[in-house]
Amino acid sequence: MNSQNSLSKQIFYELKIQYPSIQSFVLQRAVKNTEGNETRLWICNIKSKTKIEEKEKKRIEEWLKVRIKAIELIINFEG
Repeated sequence: MNSQNSLSKQIFYELKIQYPSIQSFVLQRAVKNTEGNETRLWICNIKSKTKIEEKEKKRIEEWLKVRIKAIELIINFEG
């Protein structure tokens, strides 16, 4: 758990440098269950003071997938 907390905090600061309007960042590993399948994935929530444009959202999502080596990522933007 500590390594995940460290990773989340580090990524928050990396994003904050690129997007100063970001207020908070949540990153959590999860398991998605479907009939007969279990898939490991990441869930993320990013809260911003100002609205993040769609182009930038896509850029953040693609960067984050590479940064955390995620095959599947569910990301929610607030603000």
